[in-house]
Amino acid sequence: MAGTPTAGQTEPTRLPARGVAYLALLTLTWGANWPFISMAVEDMPVLVFRAGCALTVGVVVLGLAGLSGTSLRIPKQNWRFLALAAFFNVSLWFYLSATAVSLAPSGHIGALAHTIPLWVFLIDTIVFGQQPSAAKWLGLMLGLSAVIVLGMRNFQATDSSLWGVAAILAGAMSWAIGANVVKRINFGAPVITVLGWQALIGSVPLLIAALPQFQEIGPIGTRA
Repeated sequence: MAGTPTAGQTEPTRLPARGVAYLALLTLTWGANWPFISMAVEDMPVLVFRAGCALTVGVVVLGLAGLSGTSLRIPKQNWRFLALAAFFNVSLWFYLSATAVSLAPSGHIGALAHTIPLWVFLIDTIVFGQQPSAAKWLGLMLGLSAVIVLGMRNFQATDSSLWGVAAILAGAMSWAIGANVVKRINFGAPVITVLGWQALIGSVPLLIAALPQFQEIGPIGTRA
């Protein structure tokens, strides 16, 4: 089978240079993402902004996949699982994360978003019965402690900011649920196709919910 090591072969244990570059790019874009979201939701309703983001991502990713000759087909028996993943990974996550930065400082929200691995870990353990080692428990606790310290540093507890914290934690849990769906289903399609359809499908509930808010959009603010 393609991609499966044959006799005499071993799987690579070192992260290739391309993987390191992708990891660095992901880290930079993830961190820079939060202040931009915060500025955007000051100028337009959260649902309108996030619906536009999801729709744009879906169209662009599927467009690039199509131009590269990648199949856009998803086996019909997998559409329901794809829709489920899209709801948690796109619809809920996009809305809750943007709502969170509209209620609390983006730096704190960005740090607390890193609780996603905690929820993935707990779902694996509680729902699917995995038995993590003591080292994994220790690593999780150390990482989570660091996230809490960073997220709560200089945090001003107000009604608004506390709702923001609740929103990002709910969003992180939503992402973890979607991640578990994606991890356990063989969609029978390339990753880029799955990602593109997730974004496009996930944009539909956001667009429907945003319809009454489109009239609220005013001129885009300017900053010195």
